[in-house]
Amino acid sequence: MADSALHEALLVDDEPVHKPSGFFQVPRPFRRRVFLLIPPSMLAPLLGMLNLLPDLYNFSMNLAALAPLALMLATLTDELGKHVGQVFAALINATMGNAVELIISIQALRAGLLRLLQLQLLGSILANAVLLTGFCFWAGGIAHHTQHFHKKTVFATSSALLVAVLALCIPTAYTMTLHHPADCLVRCVAPEVLSTSRGGSILLLCCYAVHVYWSTVTHPAPLCMHSPGRIPHMSLTTTIALTAATTVWIAMCSDQLFGDTNGDNVRAIEGAATELGVSPTFVALILLPNVGNAAESLSAISIAYRGRMDMALGTALGSALQLAVGIVPVLVLICWTVDIPLSLDFHLFETVVLLLSALVVNSIVRQAESTYLEGVLLVTSYLIIAVAFKYRSTKADFVVMLKPCDHVCPDWEAAQSDPGLG
Repeated sequence: MADSALHEALLVDDEPVHKPSGFFQVPRPFRRRVFLLIPPSMLAPLLGMLNLLPDLYNFSMNLAALAPLALMLATLTDELGKHVGQVFAALINATMGNAVELIISIQALRAGLLRLLQLQLLGSILANAVLLTGFCFWAGGIAHHTQHFHKKTVFATSSALLVAVLALCIPTAYTMTLHHPADCLVRCVAPEVLSTSRGGSILLLCCYAVHVYWSTVTHPAPLCMHSPGRIPHMSLTTTIALTAATTVWIAMCSDQLFGDTNGDNVRAIEGAATELGVSPTFVALILLPNVGNAAESLSAISIAYRGRMDMALGTALGSALQLAVGIVPVLVLICWTVDIPLSLDFHLFETVVLLLSALVVNSIVRQAESTYLEGVLLVTSYLIIAVAFKYRSTKADFVVMLKPCDHVCPDWEAAQSDPGLG
């Protein structure tokens, strides 16, 4: 009974009320293909647990498995929203919109790979805000000469994204004013930077809560105000059970990405990066976000191609905003509770890239209309970023561990105690 109901929910044509999961707007043949990929994707973590695959194949299979599972989770989240009403459905989407990224981040946190966690989050923000928005503009511009979208909602989202970038820039600038020995391989985390990051994270979460209230209660978009109610295709119990099972399976796949699956003291992501001839930085920042979110990205592009640019941007920019002002602050505060020094200092180069990207996106969406030219500009911007990170590899990135120094550094201590050098 549950299988037939799930199959019906996956294939039904429905009209989303809030930020779309993107699944129901995909052409029916594509939905069937994605549905058929779900059972094979469940085998990927099992093969990894049995140590039957080398690092590259294990990493690739589990990374590819995340795509249909992520789309499955988005569909179930949308189905869950049908049971709880319009406002609570929006809150569920705001909470679960980037559940896959949160699960992957927690698994990286469990593995102690805080630097890769930062890069994966940064990569997801860039992939959604720059690349996915660009492809949506590009696809919509091919099918329609010019597309218009709701200026107030998109402007509010892009502005909130800029505030999140500001919160990342300040700890990074703070760190750059401190003095570190030139030969340090592990970046020191100053207590002041941690305090700044934690305070900023609390304020960002408050900002996100206000934004959700603003966009769902006091200033909902016209699309949300006039959409009729939706009928669920599964019972509430079945939906919750399948959501929990899918979440567990995504966690299992994510664990294989960062774990030492072959017992050789080399994590799967590092082994895969070595065999691919790239750095773990490139894998975490470029490959991991794009492959893991490929299915839902195609859904958003399909929506844009059909002329529904407001929904497409709700998926692209909305996901980037959820990551920047929701997921990142939550992880910083979680780490605070367990005394792990995760900060909002994403390093200078990465933060500058994020700042410039946010400014480019903000300047383009302010026009409240798009053609394929804007899409080409954004996609080109992302490719420039990808090329830069392909050739950027520092010793600190290959250490992939962000932690306080386990020894006292005399040069650093002397620099901090000298007022003339502060």
